Amino acid sequence: MSTFGGKLLETSLDFIRIDDFQTRNFDGSAFFLSHFHSDHMRGLYSSEFIKLLVEDDNKMLYCSMFTKYMVLSKDRCCKIPMEKICAIEVNSTLVVQHNNRESVQVTAIPAGHCPGSVMFLFEQGKTCILYTGDFRIHPNDVKKIKALHDRSGMVKKIDTLYLDTTFCHTKYLTFPSRNQSLEDIVDLIASWLNEDCLNEVGIRYNSYHGLEPILILISQRIKERIWIADERSYANYAVIPELHDMLTSEKLSAKIHLCPVSSQGECQRCLRTGKFIKTIKPCAMSFNLQQLQKSRVKEDCNVVRVAYATHCSLEELIKIVSYLKPENTYPCVVPNNTSHEQVLENLQLSVLKLQTDEKENLLSCANESSDQESTSSSSWFQPTKMSYLSKLQTSNLSTTNSSDDSLSPITPPAKRRCSSQVNEAVGCSSVQSQVQDLTINETDSSDSIEVIEEPLSQGDTIEDDSPPL
Repeated sequence: MSTFGGKLLETSLDFIRIDDFQTRNFDGSAFFLSHFHSDHMRGLYSSEFIKLLVEDDNKMLYCSMFTKYMVLSKDRCCKIPMEKICAIEVNSTLVVQHNNRESVQVTAIPAGHCPGSVMFLFEQGKTCILYTGDFRIHPNDVKKIKALHDRSGMVKKIDTLYLDTTFCHTKYLTFPSRNQSLEDIVDLIASWLNEDCLNEVGIRYNSYHGLEPILILISQRIKERIWIADERSYANYAVIPELHDMLTSEKLSAKIHLCPVSSQGECQRCLRTGKFIKTIKPCAMSFNLQQLQKSRVKEDCNVVRVAYATHCSLEELIKIVSYLKPENTYPCVVPNNTSHEQVLENLQLSVLKLQTDEKENLLSCANESSDQESTSSSSWFQPTKMSYLSKLQTSNLSTTNSSDDSLSPITPPAKRRCSSQVNEAVGCSSVQSQVQDLTINETDSSDSIEVIEEPLSQGDTIEDDSPPL
């Protein structure tokens, strides 16, 4: 449950409103949108809010460049004038003035949640506020963010941290790294398609964008075109250069498709394809600590859930809060069956130690019984050793490998096998590469995290340990 109503507690910043554009916030003048997900856009497209922006020269909407594009995209027939949306370049600072008040410096920092998602750092005199929005950043990456450190390399004094606490619960102590989740999903898809030439894959997700890293790796590793029936989703993904030539609106030409967001559990193509379809659902809510000790995937009939998190785990949250040491922490989300006080308690380092001990016990028990247990998910899916490409970035979704990851060239999938009955009726040829290998250089993107210039201690390497709406 969201507990943040859009208004900061600091009286000197009472003209700022964030991620809530309903009537109760119309008295603000500087409106900020952290990312393009509907639960952070309530009231944005209402005629009342648009009228407010148009008729008052002092009111503006601020967001990242990618988010501005999404807001103005033609398929939504947006009536917000382009000149009323001010794009803040990632890792840059904008000065916002309100009447005769002291100006505020606003810095947009990559949030790692979805393309275009940013955190906002507000600085006014001695006041320093960090609003994370939805985010997933590895704790070691926080140490590299220049905007959070002063010239000497010390962490800035943060008065209030408005924190994404979606998974601030002891059940969600840890999540797989983003690299690991991407590998699991793509290996699973490749394995299923190679089993039979009639096999197909549907990908189910409850947002109109956010799968960019997965789709890019699919296009590079499997080299199959991806059919997107939903016009809104197609428009969102087609703006990504690395995906432009891999998407299709012709359903017969693709073995992989995105299930329409509106249909979810009743995707007609999945239903028609029957036993030849496997539906992949990237998600985080289904994978608590106990489940992750068994497997990173869960299969129910032909629907396979794969652990894929775009919010920080409890362990990551504790380490980030411990490093930043804010004077106050405001939990923006209270998980189900949890109180505000319990969320704050969960953010203490003592909880991390207790839960880490529990995790080690669970791992020990899992290892002892691994020879006796066999689940449906682990029996058919064994993730291969990570062989991930060296650089992958979609907008501000930076995924830098840790030093453990071995790098190997991307190879096309093996020839698909047909069952003996199918071979008599269908001629199945080997899969041909449809696009050239893509290399995405994160250092060329304006959405890369801007790092501090001072040398860091040995072992402080950037790691990628990075749910949908």
